[in-house]
Amino acid sequence: MSWFPDALLPAGLDRYDDAWQMVPFYQGLVDLPPDVLLASWAVPPRLDDPRAGAVQGPEAFQEYVRRTRDWLALVDAATRPLATTATALRSVEEVMLDPAADGGRQELGAAVVAEWDEQHRLTGVRIYHGGPLRPPAEPHLPQLPEPPAQEPDLPLFLREHRWALEGGEVDDVLDTYEDDAVVVVLDRGVEVLTGREELRRLHAAPALPGAPARPRICTVTDDGHSCAVEDRLAPDGAGPPTRARVVVYERGRHGRIAHERRYVMSAPLAGPLGTAAGGGPSGG
Repeated sequence: MSWFPDALLPAGLDRYDDAWQMVPFYQGLVDLPPDVLLASWAVPPRLDDPRAGAVQGPEAFQEYVRRTRDWLALVDAATRPLATTATALRSVEEVMLDPAADGGRQELGAAVVAEWDEQHRLTGVRIYHGGPLRPPAEPHLPQLPEPPAQEPDLPLFLREHRWALEGGEVDDVLDTYEDDAVVVVLDRGVEVLTGREELRRLHAAPALPGAPARPRICTVTDDGHSCAVEDRLAPDGAGPPTRARVVVYERGRHGRIAHERRYVMSAPLAGPLGTAAGGGPSGG
């Protein structure tokens, strides 16, 4: 839920009234006037979109709104909300787009990370597309905040998951999931894995040679039901990132991971971001 514009505030409601619902990102792009969208920002717009690249400043943002509307109309894409993880200063909104492609429709999952100030005005937006972009487009990696010197705290169920990953024992990793857990990997395609044996195949895959031991965590958004973690991979933990992603984890009935959704953006195989080096699907 990304748009929180004053122009939509009903008479008699306070800005922080729970009855005032924010507008979903793509719905707002299509339905709200451009000046209302622009007024939702506390700072000059800064938005990262895998299709459009880095969008900075009012004029570039208004052009982005126009082009995105045109694209959604051209490919006849509907948006289906999946889930939202939100705290006071950040939300991670998950949606499924279904653009027309090659005589059919493709699944293009999207996670929209929106940052706000204390007045619920936008300070930044980062979009992850999990699924194929139409060739020959190469996705733009979101510019994540610089990882802090000390990584953000994770909730206990994810700390246990991370400890198991670092230990390297597949059965220990699988024990951090519910027995009927589902993992959805949205990278250049969409892969759905259900249950312990399918997850075993995911976590038993070897890491790529030379890949860093683990990704660097940049942000953690935990609302008590689900927790979204943004991280990035870079060669030897330094230099330009070769992969950025947001992973959303839902807690299960036994306090383990019940549902995990990975929205992964990988750098082009060659170019200014360097050589892509994924780091094995088991990277947390």
